[in-house]
Amino acid sequence: MRKVCIILLVVLAALASSGYLYWIKYKKSAPIKTIEDAIDVVTQKPALSEIKIQSNALENKIPPVNPLDKTNPFKYKNPFK
Repeated sequence: MRKVCIILLVVLAALASSGYLYWIKYKKSAPIKTIEDAIDVVTQKPALSEIKIQSNALENKIPPVNPLDKTNPFKYKNPFK
């Protein structure tokens, strides 16, 4: 009984995956035949001018630390005075 259940599950998984792949492969959108259809398609997708690209990837992510501030450990307190 257990072997039959396992075989049935494998067959059902194979059928489901092949059906999904068939549906994805043959799913087509409507062809563009008129100018109005083309205008509708173009206005649905964002134009390149509307896409915001960040020019500085590290903007506001780096803390304002000056490495020269920590070079002299006796900067603020002179131990020899």
